[in-house]
Amino acid sequence: MSFAIKATLNSGAEIPYENQEDVAKGLEKAFREVPGLKREDIFIALGNNTVGKPLLIEHATIIKIAEEVGGSPAQVLLAWAQFGGHSVIPKSVTPSRIHANFKEVKLSSEHVAAINKIGEAPHRYNIPVNFNPKWDIAIWNEEDEQNATYQVIERIS
Repeated sequence: MSFAIKATLNSGAEIPYENQEDVAKGLEKAFREVPGLKREDIFIALGNNTVGKPLLIEHATIIKIAEEVGGSPAQVLLAWAQFGGHSVIPKSVTPSRIHANFKEVKLSSEHVAAINKIGEAPHRYNIPVNFNPKWDIAIWNEEDEQNATYQVIERIS
């Protein structure tokens, strides 16, 4: 078991649940050495909003632009991501969303500038000590992590 997982489990923090069944099954196998650990004890941060910030698809700026262009927030974000020649591969399993992803909306330069402004100040969102519940481990050596009880130890074999 990795040091980070042991540190998290031993931190005394509440371990939230995991809702992605395939990942949970794989983790159950990996966690067999932890007495009493059950599937409902496992948490994976994939797709979760662990810091309480609005998701881009729910951001007021995106919603306002979607209303202005007659599209959905997802369509606005897909159009913005393609701006400048980037390739975008959206993921969905819902037929209506897959269909909607193909509807193109036109964004003005003002729309693009407003969306760009959302991410103007760089911010790392995957800092475990900022999760709710908090994971008491420092991974990135960010300022927020300075008082974490546990540190990642890199071992060179």
